[in-house]
Amino acid sequence: MEFRILGPLEIVAGSDRVPSGGTRQQIVLGSLLLEANRVVPIARLTDAIYGIDVPSTGRAQTQICISALRRLFASHGRPDAIQTRSQGYLLQLDQADLDLTRYDSLVTRARAEAEADRPGTAARDYRAALALWRGSALQGLGSVALQGAAEVVDERRIAATEDCIEIELGLGLHRDLVGELTELIAAHPLRERLRGQLMLALYRSGRRAEALEVFHQARRSLVQDLGLEPSEWLRRLQHLILVSDAALRTPVLPAAPAQRPVVTVAPPAPAGVGPQLLPTDIADFTGYDDHLAAVRGVLTGAGDGTGRQAVPVVVVVGRPGAGKTALAVHAAHALAESFPGGLLFTDLHGSGPDPVAPDPVLGRFLHAFGDTGAGVAGGLDQRAERYRARLAGLRTLVVLDDAADEEQVRPLLPGARGSAVLVTSRRWLPGLPGSVHITVGALDRPASIELLSRMLGAQRVGSERAAAADLAELCGDLPLALRIAGARIAGRPHWNLRRLADRLAADKDPAAQLAHGGMSLRESVRTATDGLSAPARRLFHLLGQLDHATFSARIGAALLDVSVAEAGDLLDALADVHLIDIVVTRPDRDPRYAFHTLFGACARAEGQERIPPEQLAAAADRASREAAWLLTARTCPPCHLGAGDGN
Repeated sequence: MEFRILGPLEIVAGSDRVPSGGTRQQIVLGSLLLEANRVVPIARLTDAIYGIDVPSTGRAQTQICISALRRLFASHGRPDAIQTRSQGYLLQLDQADLDLTRYDSLVTRARAEAEADRPGTAARDYRAALALWRGSALQGLGSVALQGAAEVVDERRIAATEDCIEIELGLGLHRDLVGELTELIAAHPLRERLRGQLMLALYRSGRRAEALEVFHQARRSLVQDLGLEPSEWLRRLQHLILVSDAALRTPVLPAAPAQRPVVTVAPPAPAGVGPQLLPTDIADFTGYDDHLAAVRGVLTGAGDGTGRQAVPVVVVVGRPGAGKTALAVHAAHALAESFPGGLLFTDLHGSGPDPVAPDPVLGRFLHAFGDTGAGVAGGLDQRAERYRARLAGLRTLVVLDDAADEEQVRPLLPGARGSAVLVTSRRWLPGLPGSVHITVGALDRPASIELLSRMLGAQRVGSERAAAADLAELCGDLPLALRIAGARIAGRPHWNLRRLADRLAADKDPAAQLAHGGMSLRESVRTATDGLSAPARRLFHLLGQLDHATFSARIGAALLDVSVAEAGDLLDALADVHLIDIVVTRPDRDPRYAFHTLFGACARAEGQERIPPEQLAAAADRASREAAWLLTARTCPPCHLGAGDGN
């Protein structure tokens, strides 16, 4: 019998396909195959079938699946393939029986051939290994636990593909690789190594302009999705192409650095050197000096004997565009010498509708420490346990960007004193024990002007000091808005600062002006709202249609035509992710809320695009009548509402 998991699950006997049973049976078999020749606890098999909602009969149902699989194996002459152990089951297979083990063997051989300076043989072995794939690992099996383990296997596939392509570029096969690289980048747009390989393949094929366009596309993707510039390595490659450096004609690709774990599997760390997974530091980082000092003070207390906390955790919280990621990356680079055990980084995509599960992140981190195969297989609990064991005794800084909630973060926390964790999130995470929260809202005005000076030159900004101050105010001192404004002016030497400031001041939708080269304030806000519940998102858009400087739950209730209590909960949900601000909190009054200026403009524009005009008009009419009634109640003593405080 031959088993195939590098794609949809298949069993083949001779030339015949063998039915693998129902979904539960397939999930159990897939779990056993992923860990062939290793014991798989029955609890993990049950979790793979049912997830967190395991019924009382779950264990018995799992054993029924095992019995059915044993009958299947016995019918093909292998009655002892599945063996019972004290903690679970073990599936005995020869290397030739499973496509995954054949794949691993071929990749290992290819790497050995490459190290022995036999690139032609190495490339053939890589291609033979990659030809075993028919799709994503265990494609189509609807199990969260299996999906996490399968994603780790998929990561190994793309890493091997990159290694193979690099060898083939060295063999002068650049023209043949352009199409394949283009398809790979469409599937993996944030992998800088693939982008660099395509740039080089195009350049060597005489397509220099297209090679440079690939860089610009990469930059747009990185800035839009991560708020980060391309790595130094990719920028260096762009420069070499711009100047038509003769060295690029030689079939050797410049060595690529470790990739960010959110987009790739980093290469195993050399002995004695911790993984270095941080994105490139922000060269013109400006402001937030007090915040940086606070981060340093908490994180460098790890293992200092104070007893304050075993693993220091700092959570940087703030609105979209406030520069949370930039601050965290800059702080982590500044603290690098304090954490020789490694600098880990991942983007958890928590502000959007599809946060990253902890399972694949743990797999990437373990791979960065050199774990492969059994070291990264298994469910969440097993990976988390191995991850904590890996970090024990090390001083490692773990940076978790854009966390959704505590549940997403907890499995990624180290277990022993010495390491530290830096989290960014749009919401407070009070469920992380001992965590210190640091809120970033906006830069102070001098820092805003300094950021513009670093982007545009001190002389240029100094000659338009008043315009720079106005521009900073119109940008709400938000780092993202300021960077977009600076980039727009920098790209147009004939513009002055006053020109853009006047445009922003005159535009009813100033956020529409704040988009450039893949950076977009409105897109950043849209990502945040897409992660909200439908009622909260609708309320955000309706509030943007108001002319009120502040608003209360009563106005929110009128807009949505719901109870005041429900509207209050939705307003708090918006405030939790810093899409609106709480501006009045008094025991004798209802809370009042307000927009950051630019966010109000975003809400107005998005609402007019997403909500039909007649519904906007009806909501506005309800809000106007409620505001008028509240005003009457406020000015008429017999009708006074007590806790109500106007509109």
